[in-house]
Amino acid sequence: MDRGVAAVRRSVVPEFEGARLGDHRRSDRLLKIARRLERDCRSSFPHSMRTTGEIEGFYRLMNSDGFTAAQLLEPHRKATIGRAARAGTVLVVHDTTHVEFSGDGQREGLGVTTNGRQGFVGHFSLVLDSQCESVPLGVARMETYTRTGKNGRLRRKRALAYAMTRNVNRSDGGARSKHSNKSGKANLRRST
Repeated sequence: MDRGVAAVRRSVVPEFEGARLGDHRRSDRLLKIARRLERDCRSSFPHSMRTTGEIEGFYRLMNSDGFTAAQLLEPHRKATIGRAARAGTVLVVHDTTHVEFSGDGQREGLGVTTNGRQGFVGHFSLVLDSQCESVPLGVARMETYTRTGKNGRLRRKRALAYAMTRNVNRSDGGARSKHSNKSGKANLRRST
């Protein structure tokens, strides 16, 4: 198993190969977007895309109702589980992040955060190699929620464009669970 910085510097594009998004054109578009974001990962989505057509294609894909966030993440999840199985013992770090957006206008699909701003709640299960905790093996699960109403109840809501590239390499505040792998399979389960 590759350990250390070299293990996390590989291309992210193969992590999305094989995504079944209901139409091969969507899957192709996803790979093009991944290449653009990989080349310019510190920029905003519009700045990462090179042409107006690429920006339009990006937002069209992110706003599509033809697939779910789980379908988009599935190839990466499978690759993560494979890396976890090879690692043997892994840490699954659970992190809930509140993503907030400023501005006066109401953005469609966002709810109200605990601070009264527009946004959503993302819950991520990040898998780490227990021998080298600075090496993320991938995201095993992602859920997004929005808060609605005065009582702040959570409801699942797709916030795909925002959650897809959200940096989840934090482990502070997340519940840590260590799972041993004696059967040769990755033990990824919810910790309590």
